Amino acid sequence: MRKLILGSLSALLAGVGLAGAEGPGMLPAPRTATAAGGDAGAGVAPTPIMPGPTVLDGRLAPAGADGPLVPAGDCLTVDGGCGGPDVWFGGEYLLWWYKKNNFPALLTLGPQSSGGVPGAPGVRTIGGTQLDNDQHSGARFNVGGYFTEYKAFGIEGSFFILESKAYNFAAAANAANGSQFIGLPFFDLLGGREAVRVITAPNAVSGSILATTAGQCSGSSRLYGGEFNFLVNLCCDGHYRLDLLLGYRHLSLEDRFRIQDDTSGTAGTASVITDKFDTNSRFNGGQVGARAEYSFGRLGLQVVGKVAVGSTDETLDSAGLTTLFTQNGQLNQTIPAGFLAVPGNSGRLTCEHFAVVPELNARVSFQVLDCLSVFAGYTMLYWSDVARTGDNINRNVNLLEVPAFVGTVPGTAPRQVTIRTSDFWAHGVSAGVEFRY
Repeated sequence: MRKLILGSLSALLAGVGLAGAEGPGMLPAPRTATAAGGDAGAGVAPTPIMPGPTVLDGRLAPAGADGPLVPAGDCLTVDGGCGGPDVWFGGEYLLWWYKKNNFPALLTLGPQSSGGVPGAPGVRTIGGTQLDNDQHSGARFNVGGYFTEYKAFGIEGSFFILESKAYNFAAAANAANGSQFIGLPFFDLLGGREAVRVITAPNAVSGSILATTAGQCSGSSRLYGGEFNFLVNLCCDGHYRLDLLLGYRHLSLEDRFRIQDDTSGTAGTASVITDKFDTNSRFNGGQVGARAEYSFGRLGLQVVGKVAVGSTDETLDSAGLTTLFTQNGQLNQTIPAGFLAVPGNSGRLTCEHFAVVPELNARVSFQVLDCLSVFAGYTMLYWSDVARTGDNINRNVNLLEVPAFVGTVPGTAPRQVTIRTSDFWAHGVSAGVEFRY
């Protein structure tokens, strides 16, 4: 009995020792695949079955390699193929064209017999889109960077501004026989018909008229804006990258317009009349978009599509001023009313409208140095709702409110005035440099 017990204990200790020799940290021996219908010793070499890759905390550990862990995903390579810079900044020159201001008829020139009436034989009308300029120069700057190891998330901001460029017209004549007739067309509310204010008429009135959006008679037309976006990588490898953009956008369009006429009659009296119309449109909204990049060695192609949704705050400021002079040229009085802008239709108006701003941008780049590239591109921008000065010049005139007609401080007949809006677009080419680290 004692020998039986001692034999059992010896066998148990031997088994424990064998298990301890294997150790908990040892991997089991590789399994082998056996050919169908036979065994490993039937002339078919056994095929080891290696353990597969292990996913740890969203990162892929390559099997049989000591390399770093990389993001797990269909678009990433084992060695972390999301290449590219950690930070970048650059600047570019812009040459853009945008939708012209559409002005009403502001000046007519014609023979003495025409009376300056629009449409009459020989009468030329100044107005429409012909006053606006063709192109605007400007600049755009951008800066950004990724803030995760594998460039999965980042931020980027940009700002652009286009120059304020003047467009104007001027005409002058005297009262001598044979000189041309110069007039300012308007709609006469008292008579209920189209009429013309005489600026220069042979043997009657001589003067000049000047309308401009810049300079001494003031004004400007300027577009600028900025944006800030978060970047979320959707897909990438060593040659391409696709990012989602989520952010905020601001745009501002400022228009200024002044029209001034200086007339003198045969009796020696004179007047200087100035009307001003200013509009401001400011967009603020959220933005979503995508940016795709592809590289061909040192050449690169980038396409960006974005759309912002928000509201446009629009403001219209209109006012007039008339200065009257006596026969001896002495200042008589200054009255806060013009010809087209009088107290009844002047002041500041504001409104707010829903707006959408899509943008498409494409560019081709060439990598000059490891950290420097040059590029050329094209941008198309659309803005669904803005206020322009050309749409908000009020041609409806009550002559009893015009100091130049009544010769003194006029009466006031308040009228319902609203801000007229329209869509807007801008597009153009660019060229610049970008530093990438």
